[in-house]
Amino acid sequence: LNLRSEIWWDVARGLSKDQAWDLTGVGESTLAELAAPRWREDKTGRIVIESKDDIRKRIGRSTDNADALLLAFYQSPQPNLRWLS
Repeated sequence: LNLRSEIWWDVARGLSKDQAWDLTGVGESTLAELAAPRWREDKTGRIVIESKDDIRKRIGRSTDNADALLLAFYQSPQPNLRWLS
């Protein structure tokens, strides 16, 4: 649906599911932030991660630390530059 949902779904869920990251040095509050967002599917089956505003209202704090952690692991897709050759 959007880049934020993609990052949370692919990075947080993907790395956790594959046991591909070591979170032993991550603080408890950041781990709680990683577990905070709810998700759902939209009408077309796309994954939608709960907005930061909704999370903030529900748990009383932002997920800034978790967002920063996920961005450190996010790998942007490489653009197709064949047209340049």
